Amino acid sequence: MKHNPGIGATSDLSLRVSVATLVRVVFTHPSNAEWMLALERKATLHETEHEHVIEVKSQPFGGAIRILDLDALHDLIGDFHFDSENSRSEQDFRIFIRPSSWSALREFCIQHLSHTTDPVLETYPVRELGEEFADAIKINLRPEQYISKPVATVVENEAAPTDNFHAEGVSTVRVYRIFEARILDAPLGQLMVTHSAGMSHNNLCELSLDNF
Repeated sequence: MKHNPGIGATSDLSLRVSVATLVRVVFTHPSNAEWMLALERKATLHETEHEHVIEVKSQPFGGAIRILDLDALHDLIGDFHFDSENSRSEQDFRIFIRPSSWSALREFCIQHLSHTTDPVLETYPVRELGEEFADAIKINLRPEQYISKPVATVVENEAAPTDNFHAEGVSTVRVYRIFEARILDAPLGQLMVTHSAGMSHNNLCELSLDNF
């Protein structure tokens, strides 16, 4: 590999870039056939000097896309660093670059994310959805259980602090590829409702403490 796959930022590699998919997951309620929006509830433990603080929030499904061809990225912007060991091992698109490279990288991402399949960037949320459903409700999500379609690409051009666990507070620019996924499998919809009802705020906080 010609790129530097290191971790962290040097003085010139100072701008963090996050490229991710967000998925609006919808399904019909098993009781009344009303359309429902499914969100991922996540509990995060923050350690302060004197105490542990647990934050619970709801967010769309999704996460960082994977960089499939690291050399193509290097050829465009030169050296870059992943923001953590975890991002490096997964080849997640959470990297530090030179601020002067952002304009070219932004257009590069928009172009590649518009493809149904792409040799450079992961362009569909199949992997992320599968991982998150397996983690949340312990099932293997099958292709016939849902359909998905791209909705839009959104760019956050102004750097803003991230709350990502591995780079908390670091100013970040972002590109989001937004999808809608419709759950077609009625038993899966029922399972989602049942699981949501059985997982309380306190349950999530306890799980977060256990994981810590």
